[in-house]
Amino acid sequence: MTEAEVVLERKQHILDDLRRGLEFHASSFKEIDDKAKYWLTVSVPSLIGASGYALQMGFSLSPYLLSMMVAVLICLFAAVYFFAATIGSITVSAGILIPEDQKAESCLYYAQSQENWEQYEALRVKITLSALLQNERQTQRKGRHLLVAEALLFRGVPTAACAAAVCAAFTDVCVAHGRGIGATAAIVTGIAIGTGTVATFWIATHNRTSPA
Repeated sequence: MTEAEVVLERKQHILDDLRRGLEFHASSFKEIDDKAKYWLTVSVPSLIGASGYALQMGFSLSPYLLSMMVAVLICLFAAVYFFAATIGSITVSAGILIPEDQKAESCLYYAQSQENWEQYEALRVKITLSALLQNERQTQRKGRHLLVAEALLFRGVPTAACAAAVCAAFTDVCVAHGRGIGATAAIVTGIAIGTGTVATFWIATHNRTSPA
């Protein structure tokens, strides 16, 4: 095997490695998007249904239930937002060398001589590497959004509901009903504590997934 053939084989090996990285990102994009879309089909109807019920019943609900529902709705809204952000429009690169004028003649130019072909090989490695790095950043962004959304849905919703109901009940017991502010104070306190729980899950998960 000549030196030129060895160099060509090495170049192809490098390109194959970079291409495998691009294929991995494409698979990751699909897996993350599919998971986010699935949970959106659960979260969005739940958010709409619970919102409609809360608006219809209003203050006829007990303070504990009303504060709990509002806290859950806030958490669901945040989860839906991050699930939607996961599958939002992003810039994805295929790592293909495309001439700026987008003409076939410009593509065929690189095949006209060995020197031009070597130039093409160098540009192809550069473009593929750039695409790999760009797609890596997109994968990290999508993954962070998905983790935050899942934390809000699976842990934030039940915790916010329990915290809101317990704090509303505790406030209702402690505040004198004779002053006419017991129910209102219970609702406000329950919602505040439930919302604080949502924010805590959001901040904790975001910090855990943020790059160092």
